[in-house]
Amino acid sequence: RRIEVAGQPKRILDLGCGTGFLTSLLLQTFPNAQVDAIDISREMLRKARLFVTGSRVKWIAGDAINYEFDAPYDLIASSSAIQWIYPQDKLFEHIFGVMNPGGGFFFSLMLRGTFWELHGLRQQVAPNKPIRAELATAHDIAQYLKAAGLAVHEITEKVYRKEYSSAADFLWRIKEQGFTGGDISTAHQVLTRGELRALTQRYQAAYKSGHGVYATYCVGFFEARK
Repeated sequence: RRIEVAGQPKRILDLGCGTGFLTSLLLQTFPNAQVDAIDISREMLRKARLFVTGSRVKWIAGDAINYEFDAPYDLIASSSAIQWIYPQDKLFEHIFGVMNPGGGFFFSLMLRGTFWELHGLRQQVAPNKPIRAELATAHDIAQYLKAAGLAVHEITEKVYRKEYSSAADFLWRIKEQGFTGGDISTAHQVLTRGELRALTQRYQAAYKSGHGVYATYCVGFFEARK
């Protein structure tokens, strides 16, 4: 979605920048702004540096939930990263503290219902290895924002169905993108090779599409302000 702010922000934070796609868009959209891009993964930052160049971006390796930023921001943005950060209520409290009054917080994240196909089959294959946590709902996120003192201006929920060439391809791609890490996608015990093989075979049979298999993404788009 479009990011609309009053005036031209001077300082912007890309929270959970990943490979730098949003960072690049922010630099293009706000040509006079300094953009700080933070990610906990040094490997992601290495890829981002190859994708984005320029003197107006500062790369930060750290945990956004407690990182001590140099100065407050006029705009904070994030794309599909906040679902991995826990606890989210503490994150939003920290965000409130590093925003200038009137500043905007625009972000998207995956919500409960994402990969319902995969999670359902995983429970069948390994019922004694439940995942440790669930994704938040849009209502959960709104409540966390309000509790942190942020005013929620807009919430949009959308459901997408994405196709992959095969179940094996789907599982490999979400692993490469970091979607299989953290409490919301792992159990205290990892799947065995046999369980993973059974999961892949069942997914391939149950969720066929015209070009392979499909997976569901439930995405929330939020706008909040200080």
